[in-house]
Amino acid sequence: MVMVLRHGNTILVAEPISDQAFFLESLLRSWGRDVCVVASVDEVLQIVRRQFVQQAVIATELVLAGQMLVARLAALPSLQRLIAVGPAGRPEIERQARLAGADVFLPRPVPVERLAQALDMPVPAEVVQEP
Repeated sequence: MVMVLRHGNTILVAEPISDQAFFLESLLRSWGRDVCVVASVDEVLQIVRRQFVQQAVIATELVLAGQMLVARLAALPSLQRLIAVGPAGRPEIERQARLAGADVFLPRPVPVERLAQALDMPVPAEVVQEP
């Protein structure tokens, strides 16, 4: 079952790793954002065919026709921010994601402050480092 995005400010999260999906959903909701979480390429394609997607956080493991799903989403005219999430310490995956069109690549575990910055959101006070 695919959730319907309520408005353009909903963030599409495509993450097949359930604990990572839960973490991202919980974090983004705690920041007051609407979130649509899916776990497969088919679910992502259903969403983008029916909805106006402006921001997405996509796992690099999701592949369509041998190519990162990131490339398909980067071609959407409505998309303003595309964040790829993948394994840490794999520079070739980061390079592939950026070449495919990701605005930002974040390693797992996703750094909270960098995610906020990538989404052009104020960094939540609880993660701001005291000088």
